[in-house]
Amino acid sequence: MKKRLLFGILIFTGLTLAACTTGPIKLDPKYVFPDLEQVSSVSGFSVSGWESIDSRSLIIHTSPSQSYLLILATRLNELNYSEDISLTSTGSRIEARFDCVRV
Repeated sequence: MKKRLLFGILIFTGLTLAACTTGPIKLDPKYVFPDLEQVSSVSGFSVSGWESIDSRSLIIHTSPSQSYLLILATRLNELNYSEDISLTSTGSRIEARFDCVRV
């Protein structure tokens, strides 16, 4: 099964997500993963867990066999130290470049 890369910033617009942005986003090459499938939204999700990688990326687990790598548009320095996060959503869907991650 191919892992999925949720780009949208979610790449959440900094999912900015803790800080939402709508402008153009340039990704550092270390956040480019050609082997992962890029998706622009996740629907019908329920986050069962998460883990931070650094201040611009995290993995959310939506089921035992389904995880998404979220690349944020901007740094979220509190991400590495937070015990909880929240994700905004539109209905039952997280949209890249629209929804946000908050700590």
